[in-house]
Amino acid sequence: MVLVYRGEAMQLRQMRVTNFSSFKDTGWVGFSPGINLIVGQNNAGKSALLHVFDQILENNPHRNATAYRQEHLDSPRIYFDLVVSGREVEDAMLKRGGQFWWPVQTSDRNEEGRKFTSFLTEPSHIIKMCRHPHPLGYKSPNANPLHGQFEGPIELYMRLSVENGRITPSDIVGSGSSGTRDVLEEALEYLRLTNLFSFSAQRYSIGTCGYGQHDRLAPNARNLAGILFKLQGRQGTLFQQLIEHLCEVFSTVRNLSVAPSANALEILVWPTKKQLQPELSFDLDHCGTGVAQAIAILTIAMTFERAVIIIDEISSFLHPAAAKALLRIIQTNYAQHQYIIGTHSPEVLSAGNPATVHIIRRDGYDSVVERVNLGELDQLRDVADDLGISMTDVFGAEQIIWVEGRTEELCFPLIYEVASGQLPRGLIVTPVVATGDFNAKGRRGELVFQIYDRVSRAASPLVRPVAFSFDREALTDEERQRLEERSKGQRSKGRLLFLPRRHFECFLLDPAAIAAFINNHVPDLAEPVSADNVLVYLKSVGGNPSSKLPNNGKAIFWMKFGSPKSMQRLC
Repeated sequence: MVLVYRGEAMQLRQMRVTNFSSFKDTGWVGFSPGINLIVGQNNAGKSALLHVFDQILENNPHRNATAYRQEHLDSPRIYFDLVVSGREVEDAMLKRGGQFWWPVQTSDRNEEGRKFTSFLTEPSHIIKMCRHPHPLGYKSPNANPLHGQFEGPIELYMRLSVENGRITPSDIVGSGSSGTRDVLEEALEYLRLTNLFSFSAQRYSIGTCGYGQHDRLAPNARNLAGILFKLQGRQGTLFQQLIEHLCEVFSTVRNLSVAPSANALEILVWPTKKQLQPELSFDLDHCGTGVAQAIAILTIAMTFERAVIIIDEISSFLHPAAAKALLRIIQTNYAQHQYIIGTHSPEVLSAGNPATVHIIRRDGYDSVVERVNLGELDQLRDVADDLGISMTDVFGAEQIIWVEGRTEELCFPLIYEVASGQLPRGLIVTPVVATGDFNAKGRRGELVFQIYDRVSRAASPLVRPVAFSFDREALTDEERQRLEERSKGQRSKGRLLFLPRRHFECFLLDPAAIAAFINNHVPDLAEPVSADNVLVYLKSVGGNPSSKLPNNGKAIFWMKFGSPKSMQRLC
C-alpha cells in the first residue's frame, strides 16, 4: 500500500518494535492520516505498543521461557518513519536555537548549499529513526537522509547561520572542529516532542498550572490551564466552541472557565450554563477522569494545525456515548490530525470510521500484530470474536434508520449534521442486506419488514419505531404505495420514506473531492488534477442520459432530499 501525504505536518508513517515487552518483532505497522485503531484483548500488548515513545525501554526487554535473564536479553529497538517537510525542520531548528551543523560530502560550498536549500523547500521527507537504550536516553542513528550517501565516517560539516528568520548555508569545516554534530536529529526530536501527544487510561492532574508564557500545549498537557486561560481571554470564540464540544460529549458539563487561584491558574467545570457562584463549580482535578482527558484532546485538536494524537483505551475513561460523541466531533471538525487509538470497545469500532485497524493477539510470551482488511467481512468477524463481542453490538441504539447500502450509511449522518445539527444521541444509520427483499411478491415482503423490526428490537430493547429509507429508483407510484402499505401494521408503521430522486450515489459528485481522490490515489500523473478540470469533464458528459449531470455541474445534496426537513422526517 502506497501512502501519499500532502501538506506540511509531521505524520507517523510506520513503526516496528523488536525485543520489547511481549513483542519479539511486530514487523512494520503502517498508519494513515485520520483515525487508526489498535484493538485486542486485555494484556495483549496494546498499551506497550502505543507508548513505546515514552517508556524506558531497558526496563522491559522481551523475554520467554528459554531467554529470561536480563544480561542475556537483546536490547529493545523502536524503528519508525516520520513524514516531515523541510520547512518544519527549519522551524524546529530556529526554535531550538544554538549552533547549527549539517553533514556534507564535499568541500564545494555552493553545491552543498544548493542541496541543503533544496532539502528545506521539499514538502515531504520520509526519515527513518530508531530509539533504543543509550546513555543519552535517545538515539537516532542515520536520521539524516544524506547519511545514506556517505561511505565511512562523516568528515565534513557545513556551518549554518540565521539571516532574516531563515537558515542559510555558511562555511564548511572538518568534523574535528569543536561542537560539530548533525542538527537534524535534534530538530526531529523537537518535532516529536512538540507534535506527538500520548494519553493513557489514567487520571491526569492537569487542572492547575503556574503563571507564565503558555504558547503551546506541553506533550503531557501539564500547562492546559495556561493554554485555556489564554484562549478564554484572547480567542473567546474558540474557547466557546470548546465548551460546546464538551457539552456534546458530557451531559453533566454545561460550562467551563479558567480563573486565578492563589499562585496558579485553575480550570473550573460548571454543571450549569450560568456562572454565578464559584462555590457551585468543580475544579477539574476533582471531576471524572474522562473530563480532563477530553478537554486536553479537544484543545490539541483545536489549537494545532496538525498533530499525532495517541489515545490508549479511550473507552476506559469515557462512557460509550461520550466516546462516540468525541469521535464524531474530531472526525467532523478536526480530521486533519492523525489519531492512533487503542480500544476493545464495540462502540469505538462502530463509530471510529478508521483508516486502518490492527489487531494484537498474544499467545504465551509473544504478541503479534496483524492488519485487518476492512473490506473483508470474515476478518471483521474475527476481530469481533477475538474481543468477545457480537457483530450486532454495533447496532445497539434507541433509533434505527435502515438504508440501502454503505454509501447511505456513511453519508446520511453527515447530511443530517449540515441540515439540522448534531445527530441525535442513540440514533444509528445502518444498511439492509438487500432492498429487493422488500419488493418480493406475496406475504414474503411483509415478513421482511417484520424480520428487520425484530432484529432492531433484539439489538436494543429501547429501540423506538424503526424507519426505512430507500431510493425511488424506477418504482411506479403503485409499487411504492404497495411497499408503504406493507410497512403499516408493524412497529415501523408509516416510517417507510422514498427519497425524491432515483439513485443516491449519483448526487454525491463533487469536483474538489474527485480531484483530491485522483491526486492522492492515481500514481504517475503528468500533472495534478484540479477541481476545474473535473468540472469541465463532468459538464462535457452531462448531456448523456446515463450521466444526468445537473446544469451547474455541482452535486447539491438537497436535490436528493428536497429540503432539510425531509431528512428530519426519518427521526
